[in-house]
Formats: sequence, C-alpha cells, structure tokens
Amino acid sequence: MQELAPLDRTCSLKRLQRLMKQLGIRSITRRKWRPVTVKPEVAPERPNLLNQDFSTTGINQKRCADMTYIETQADGWCYLSTIIDLHSKMIIGYSFGKTMETDLVLRTLD
Repeated sequence: MQELAPLDRTCSLKRLQRLMKQLGIRSITRRKWRPVTVKPEVAPERPNLLNQDFSTTGINQKRCADMTYIETQADGWCYLSTIIDLHSKMIIGYSFGKTMETDLVLRTLD
C-alpha cells in the first residue's frame, strides 16, 4: 500500500491481500527472535574455602577470578577473564577473547 501512495492510488488491505493471493505474491515476514533455552549441565558442588573471609596478612595468600562481558563496536560482545590477589588488589593475570570458553580461563591461569 505504501508503494501506491506516490501514485495517488488507494485500496483496502483486504483487496490488496486478495490480489496478492491471486498473483501468488507473498509478503516477506520475519519471525520474532526468541532466545533458545538450553538446560545447563549441573556442576558438582565445591566446598567454599574462603567462607566470605577475604582478609589476608600477606601477598599471594588468597586469589579470586572473575569474568566480565565487554561490548565493543568492532567485535560485539567480548570477554575479559582476570585473576586478582586479595591482599594487594593487583591483577595477577588476565586474558581477553571473543568467545566465552574454557580456553579463555586456562590462558588466564597460564
């Protein structure tokens, strides 16, 4: 119907649908995007070694790891994996990647 507007022609939606059906013309339709739900594997429970006690008396006694999502213009979503020393609050190791895979964490540990 929008293509007919510059020609000063009007018609109803039902008429347009009927004519398209007669000519075998179909409009382009896109399906609504829906996220795919995948049941994650249940990881076995691990003991909580720190028990929320993050205090230390020296360097390299306790360390924590974290993974952060970063949106970039060039590559879209990227991931930063870091390991931090809880005493000095210094980053000990990090790695940056385009995919969130086990390899990213293993590179951080190396």
